[in-house]
Amino acid sequence: MNKSAIFISILFLVTCSSNHGMTEKVYDSQYINELNKRVGAFQEEDFFVNNSETEIKIKADDKVTKTVRKEIVVLNENGRRESELVLFYDSFIKIEEIKASIYSVDGVKIKDIDADDIRDLPILESASSFGDSRIKYISFNHNKYPYIIAYEYEESSTNFLYKLNWVPEEQNIYTNSVSLRLEYPKGLKVNIKDLTKSFNLNEFETKKSEILEWKKSKGIKNRALGEGLERVLIQPLKFSVSNNKGSFKDWESFGHWYHTLNQGRQELSDEKKKELDKILAKAKTRSEKIETIYNHLQENSRYISIQLGIGGWQTFPASFVEKNGYGDCKALTNFTFAMYEYAGIEAYPVLINSGLDVEPLIEDFPSNQFNHVILYLPNKGDEIWLECTSQIMPFNYITSYNANRYGLKITNEGGELIKTPSLTSETNYVFSSTFVSLEESNNAVIQRNISKASGEYLEKYYFGFANKTEQQKVGWLNENFKIKADRYFSIETSAIDRKENPVSFSYSITTDDYFRKSGDRIFFSTYQFKEPGAYNEHTKVIYYPSKEVDSISVKIPVGYKIEVLPKDTSISNRFVDYSLHIKVDTKKNILSIIRTFILKKEIQSKFEIEELQASLKRIDVLDEKDIIFKKLIDQD
Repeated sequence: MNKSAIFISILFLVTCSSNHGMTEKVYDSQYINELNKRVGAFQEEDFFVNNSETEIKIKADDKVTKTVRKEIVVLNENGRRESELVLFYDSFIKIEEIKASIYSVDGVKIKDIDADDIRDLPILESASSFGDSRIKYISFNHNKYPYIIAYEYEESSTNFLYKLNWVPEEQNIYTNSVSLRLEYPKGLKVNIKDLTKSFNLNEFETKKSEILEWKKSKGIKNRALGEGLERVLIQPLKFSVSNNKGSFKDWESFGHWYHTLNQGRQELSDEKKKELDKILAKAKTRSEKIETIYNHLQENSRYISIQLGIGGWQTFPASFVEKNGYGDCKALTNFTFAMYEYAGIEAYPVLINSGLDVEPLIEDFPSNQFNHVILYLPNKGDEIWLECTSQIMPFNYITSYNANRYGLKITNEGGELIKTPSLTSETNYVFSSTFVSLEESNNAVIQRNISKASGEYLEKYYFGFANKTEQQKVGWLNENFKIKADRYFSIETSAIDRKENPVSFSYSITTDDYFRKSGDRIFFSTYQFKEPGAYNEHTKVIYYPSKEVDSISVKIPVGYKIEVLPKDTSISNRFVDYSLHIKVDTKKNILSIIRTFILKKEIQSKFEIEELQASLKRIDVLDEKDIIFKKLIDQD
């Protein structure tokens, strides 16, 4: 399992864990018959979850136990890999017990998983991270398909900032039967937000406890296109982390807890203050001071993930970054905040849920919905947002991972929801120009120049090429573009100017993948340079508007004439503006193609996406129309 897959599994398993007694599964004949019917029905799947039971017991405002019991039917090798069990734990979460067995689909036990089969590994292993977080990992190695994996595990936690939220199953996985049982003491205030639509909910009580049970037994798979993920959000009103007590009464209360936890950690040394006085002496305006300090941060510090003790919430002091030159997002943001505070510039940390495919913040459910922190500076109507972990990102650019979402601004008084700026087609764009020369040897020589790339495109190109070897760059280009290269002559990338957003890069290649020959004719598609991750008919969610402008010049081979040329065309509706303009310069023997694609708005609803997909299909047809050159007949 690769590292990203491990982290996805960790997030899921922590979210879905529960509490139940440890008993061995008993398979009777009726159960096995029903299970084998499902095996026959789901042959196109890699695996399916036959049964998933989760129990959460909140025992006090600083202790919860969770148990998961799950039965998975593995149908092939892909299913075996996807069914690995990965459990996260640290100083706040403990794995109390794991029991697992493998059965044949006729109910015969093949083996029990023993302690030697459970690997215990650190999560953070790179030079840019360290911490005390670990995983317990089981790979259920058996190669006679199909077979059943049955496991149970129990964990306990003393930190309610870890999510108690429950998601029935991962997307795209069929689940036959699933349930959640939540139990907590009477008198303990627990906020619950039920976002399930298809589950049966039963509520009852005992002398000491409130109990809620969610069940579904007719099978679920995936979520509808553009619709929210079914889940239950659970948050005790009060919480305690290492004896630091807080409240989720409202966002202000949680922000006050975070502020108090990190208060007094902004002190700079006298030497640092003198250094700041010196570098700020040349800055004449407030804006110049803001940019000078941010540049100083980028030039003198680097990001390292630190997850020790309550390091997930309490920052290291500013003096730590000052002395060591590194820190995690909290420490670097706190250090930057401290420098602005010394310079008399107003600034606020903002907690945020960073990532491209994350659920929007639920405004009416105060809880921990954050995994990152950035810095916000009011600036007389011209807000400034800073990503303090990057040494290369432009000033006042927080990346697509942080844009267009709510965060929690931390003030002296507490927390306040605030929305980050969104990318637009004026800030999220790419401009390209390409020269193509067709050769008799069936090769094409392509010289491509990305003259300006900003927003998501800047991130794609720069992170695709920054600090990469020549071989890695070639691999990235072949993976991300339709045209596959035989040989690369050169790949050049500009350094990011931290005062400007756009980045540029260029490459030259030879390829036999651009055109095809048949007899005395040459055929090639009108447009073959779709951007990495470009929108197409399979697109489900689009977070930001964008703009792509591309100019392609094709040298008409000597001895050939144009036989077929598509007409100029355009599409304009509420979602896209698209145009394709083709002209011929007979003097220079050059065919020019200018293509423009503008996505006008973010699109997430089911019906908008379906309407957009119809436009994208039409655009694909127009991009793939053939241009044909025909060889001239030799004249005596």
